[in-house]
Amino acid sequence: MAFYQLPFVKFLRLNSIGAIIILIIYLIFNDLNVINMQISKVNVPPFPNNPGIKKIDVGQGEDFWILTYDDKLYHWISVRSELLYVRSDVLDFTIGSDGIVFCIQKDNKIYIRNYYHNAWNQIDDGSYYFSNKISACSYKTIYTINDNNRLIKGVYDINSNTYNWEYVDNSRYYYHVSCAPDNSLWIIGPDSYVYLYVNYFIRVPVAEIVFKQIKALHEKYVIGIDYYDNLWEYNSGTWIQIRSNVKSATINYLGVIYVIDNDNLIFKIKND
Repeated sequence: MAFYQLPFVKFLRLNSIGAIIILIIYLIFNDLNVINMQISKVNVPPFPNNPGIKKIDVGQGEDFWILTYDDKLYHWISVRSELLYVRSDVLDFTIGSDGIVFCIQKDNKIYIRNYYHNAWNQIDDGSYYFSNKISACSYKTIYTINDNNRLIKGVYDINSNTYNWEYVDNSRYYYHVSCAPDNSLWIIGPDSYVYLYVNYFIRVPVAEIVFKQIKALHEKYVIGIDYYDNLWEYNSGTWIQIRSNVKSATINYLGVIYVIDNDNLIFKIKND
């Protein structure tokens, strides 16, 4: 009996060794950090007429906001598990590190949400800059990109209670902007590469991967989605692919990532 078992035992050992080798190769190419990430599905009630989700952004805590393909803005209140319809005809929106929400309407007017009264106040009439993309560091500083792909900055003036607007760069093309809570500015340039924007003369390239969307946490950390719908994480000089089939992603100040996949499902990703 032992004579026939010996080859079988060797076979099992060889298979075990092969499995270990495959696992080691997988970890080399997929980084241990991905293994340590917790991924959980967020259950959200269905939207009217199921238009599909275009963008997600997160405020303070676990509340997040969603923009659908029919240009309607919704607010998910996690503590009540309630989805609230907020506005229509929204081109883009953003949430600052302080939880303040800004949006751009289809007529290019920019609004800020009054946190205490749940009202929206216009801060730009859209007649000069024609902004269509927006990112906020906080209520004090916001950045936009206009129809001509120029980079624009809005700074709050406490004395006049208004925002002063100016071109940051009117000579180069920009396709996406993300301002982090530490006020570091990240952009996607004309080559679709990601840069850390220092000033007009200095833009630090941080990737040779072509991206279509980014969201920054601080000067050394940003997430991005490439043109193959892969989600990447950049941390202190290293890029790691952490998920595929992603069309929008955001990150809160605790480093928790929220993603929307191409099936309109929402997931939360955090490190152990």
